[in-house]
Amino acid sequence: MSRSGICCHFRLLLILVLLLLACDGTSQAATTGDRETLLAIKKDWGNPQQLASWDPATDDHCKWRGVTCETVRGVVVELSLASLNLSGSVPAPVCALKYLTRLDLSYNGLDGAFPAATLHACVRLRFLDLSNSLFSGPLPASIDGLSLRLRWSTSTSPTVASVARCQRRWQSCGGSTHGVHTTVGKLEEVYLASNVLSGELTRNVTAVNLAELDMARNNLTGEIPESFGNLKNLTVMFLHENNFTGTIPASIGLLPRLRSIMLYSNQLSGELPPELGKHAPLDHMDVANNHLCGPLPETLCFKGKLSDIVTLNNRFSGMLPANLGDCVQLSFLSLGNNHFSGDFQAKIWSLPQLTSVFIQNNSFTGTLPQEIPSTIWWIVIGNNMFSGSVPKSATGLDVFHAENNRLTGELPADMSKLANLTELVLSGNRITGTIPKSIVLLQKLTRLDLSGNRISGVLP
Repeated sequence: MSRSGICCHFRLLLILVLLLLACDGTSQAATTGDRETLLAIKKDWGNPQQLASWDPATDDHCKWRGVTCETVRGVVVELSLASLNLSGSVPAPVCALKYLTRLDLSYNGLDGAFPAATLHACVRLRFLDLSNSLFSGPLPASIDGLSLRLRWSTSTSPTVASVARCQRRWQSCGGSTHGVHTTVGKLEEVYLASNVLSGELTRNVTAVNLAELDMARNNLTGEIPESFGNLKNLTVMFLHENNFTGTIPASIGLLPRLRSIMLYSNQLSGELPPELGKHAPLDHMDVANNHLCGPLPETLCFKGKLSDIVTLNNRFSGMLPANLGDCVQLSFLSLGNNHFSGDFQAKIWSLPQLTSVFIQNNSFTGTLPQEIPSTIWWIVIGNNMFSGSVPKSATGLDVFHAENNRLTGELPADMSKLANLTELVLSGNRITGTIPKSIVLLQKLTRLDLSGNRISGVLP
């Protein structure tokens, strides 16, 4: 190797050593700073007894209650202080923890206005949980404005990675950051449920990294923004128990990763997004207690993952999707108090995971199978137009409500195969014959209603 080559390698090695030394110094300074910041946070909260382990006489703050540090540098990356009965607001020094990525202050007595100004300074925050608190007032203009983080492009070499971590310090001092890309990110998980937040959501939601959003049980109003369709990473969308109005944006049906959508107990109207379930592995949908109408989308179980469908107390109508009987993971079906009609598909009763069917107060027709699978616990089908006879076997069934239908025939002669029933309501049908003596085998029965039928004979 030439002298110039040796010289070049020596200079490069010297630069790397200097950068690593600078990084070590920075890490030590950050560690000391984090310790002082934690003590400032404790002071802002009035030095609560719950944080007694945050003792200035203790050297290692990484062992303090609720504090998690990065192993290599010892900087604080997580504060998990849920359910500690803390009061006040989010202390201003929190975001002086420069490497903080997760903040969980849920289930405390925190109150006041939403701490937007404080949280804007948490530049690396990915996870935020302030649920079950007492924050009130309007949300900031944009949730996605709360946090930005830097993602560094590094090689697999530990030395180069260490250098890259230091380069942010050099950049802040005017140094070069050649080869390091600044992929701007946003909060990934936001939990603000069970507060007293009010106002409307911003029209222009651009938090492209957002994966889980929970703003349930607040006082939010206005429409769900169409721009939610930009959140391509969104998997969980919980906006239930608010006062949202308007329609559910069609763009939500195009989201590729959406698994769970909970919009129940709002004031939503119109139809469901027509392609809901077509592009994403949807497994939970609950839109109960709204003013929604129209049919259920044919694509709802397109990916075959759907386990819960809840549309209770709306104005839905029409027949059920043709492929619902092929929805093999369906467990909980609650369609009561709507305007559905047509045959209730016989295949649905034999779905292997099905446990509960609540379809009361519709206009469904069809017959019940003579043998109900043992996996089904609840059947509530009152006030429809089912015909045929009462099932002869339902060994797992706890509750069977089928009042005001068109059931005919006699009660099963051998009721031992219904022995787990606690409630049997068959009033307002066309059942004939006598009450079988085997009804005494229903020893768990607490409610029996056979009124309004054509039953004769003597009581057993």
